[in-house]
Amino acid sequence: MDTLAIIGIAAAAVLVILVVVLVVANKKWNKKKKSGIVDTKNARYTFDTNTTTADGDAKMSFTREDIVLKQGETYRVAANDKTAIKPGKYTVLATENGLPKFNMRIGSYVREYKHGQDVILADNSEITAVSASVILR
Repeated sequence: MDTLAIIGIAAAAVLVILVVVLVVANKKWNKKKKSGIVDTKNARYTFDTNTTTADGDAKMSFTREDIVLKQGETYRVAANDKTAIKPGKYTVLATENGLPKFNMRIGSYVREYKHGQDVILADNSEITAVSASVILR
């Protein structure tokens, strides 16, 4: 084989590998875009989720990626623990219709949160749903 044929075969192989990489990356991006969640190795981030109806009322929904915090139970936030909640940005959602506000303890402070409000959970902290069960999206 001459040099030109070898270069042509190498270029075709690089092109095939590039197409495969782009197809896999596109599938992952579409999955993230569809779910509204970016999940990295050590953190998780929620972006642009529709949590209210057209009238402005709280919209109750549950997706596979959501985390339910039972009322009165304390959960740990840790990056390197599979059983703990990953640190990052979450949207807090009420689990009951007609309950637009609820109390949660993040760290050592209890405060009132609204349905659809964003919270940031830091590594090595704790979170507790105080007044009602809550969904983290």
